[in-house]
Amino acid sequence: EWCADQMVGGGVINLSLASGTSSDGRDAMSLLVNALVADGIVVVVGAGNGGAEPGTIGSPAAAARAITVGAAAEWSGDPNDLWFSGGVYPAPFSARGPTADGRLKPDLLAPGVSIAAAYVENILTGPFPCWAPCYAVVSGTSMASPFVAGIAALMLEADGSLGPDDVRRILFATAQDRFPRAGKDPDTGYGLVDAFAAVEGAFGGTAPSSLASPSDVSGRATVPDHGEALILVDVVDPSKPLAITLTLDGRNGRLGWSPDL
Repeated sequence: EWCADQMVGGGVINLSLASGTSSDGRDAMSLLVNALVADGIVVVVGAGNGGAEPGTIGSPAAAARAITVGAAAEWSGDPNDLWFSGGVYPAPFSARGPTADGRLKPDLLAPGVSIAAAYVENILTGPFPCWAPCYAVVSGTSMASPFVAGIAALMLEADGSLGPDDVRRILFATAQDRFPRAGKDPDTGYGLVDAFAAVEGAFGGTAPSSLASPSDVSGRATVPDHGEALILVDVVDPSKPLAITLTLDGRNGRLGWSPDL
């Protein structure tokens, strides 16, 4: 409400926060996000770090009018980080949809693995030590959503007449659908955000995708107890590198990760 009072006429709010339980988007925070958007404010929300099981989108990420952002790894990650990557893939911690009422969230993915950012050093710093002038390398959807909030601000700078629905439409239309299922899906939304294409779209122009997408294929299987599962992968070009990502649906409990593969 304070932000809305400061943003008469529009603006962008980033919310790097999330509840730990699935939401249908009718909780108080989600309804407030919808009201902010109705007032002309673009609201970008981190999807949460409860993945990779389905149905882990909480509040306020479940808000119908929020731009909900999951985390992706990308090429510039820290080699010392747990999720260091030589390519782009959905981060295993990034919350997945659908929402509790069956809607597809997240809407987009943005870089959220091994992101160096300003950090407040205090008793809550926890496992993320920082160095003067206090930066830390952190992974999470809290790191991904500010990328999209910043892009939205650049879009409004390009065309101040854009409303929240215009920003959503352009971001979704220009996202790189580089993940296995075509169209919006409950793991990656419309795909990886493309800042260049989105800002070009705000100017009224069109831009090609700024990164070429490799060919890909996906498969899903359930492994029975003491059994095995087979997922076939066709190698279409033996001269090119082949990358395979395995995501396990499980829980990180007191006794370690389950299932144990």
